[in-house]
Amino acid sequence: MEERPTNTTTMRLCKSLRSDQLRRMVIFENSHVNDPAMSLAVQAAEIDTAYALVEASLGLEHLAASLESLALTSNVLKSQQQSVYINDLLETIALVAMKMPRLKSMELWNGRAGFAGVFQYQIFESDRTAKITWRSTWDLPLEPRVLKAWQAVASERVDCKLQVVTEILDANVVITSHGDAIRYLMLLNTVVHPVSLWQIQKETAYK
Repeated sequence: MEERPTNTTTMRLCKSLRSDQLRRMVIFENSHVNDPAMSLAVQAAEIDTAYALVEASLGLEHLAASLESLALTSNVLKSQQQSVYINDLLETIALVAMKMPRLKSMELWNGRAGFAGVFQYQIFESDRTAKITWRSTWDLPLEPRVLKAWQAVASERVDCKLQVVTEILDANVVITSHGDAIRYLMLLNTVVHPVSLWQIQKETAYK
């Protein structure tokens, strides 16, 4: 039976969401739920955290106003998924980002045995530029509606054309777990404690 979040974990998450001091949020769906080194693990077997945040953000105006950095996992991001559904998600997340005036970085990622992918949005205040990046083991054409949505987000912060970067990981890269995905995707945020990452990769190596 799959383990659900403990009351303590749930209470901690809810308390954080109520705080107007929250600046950075990382929600990581982890199959290694018994890992004590993780600062916070949210295990969602049936609810995709990305879409859950979309719904939650509608009623958490204080969260949207203060958040500067956000990292989420999403089971929608996978190589077997139809590209239209991934583009749907990326467009929807842009609508959420529009409600976050202080947002400097957002990333949506996923990785399991055989695939890894991340969508990243960044604002560079020093030179007033903005960039979105798609980095993965498979090719994903970003549709014009997605580019338009993120251009609108960027235009709220900086007066420039959005930079769009697409990177396909080398064919020699082998992804055996989300631990490998974290390593190769070059995530902007620390989504898991380094000790936990080492444990995940060690456990995978023994399988």
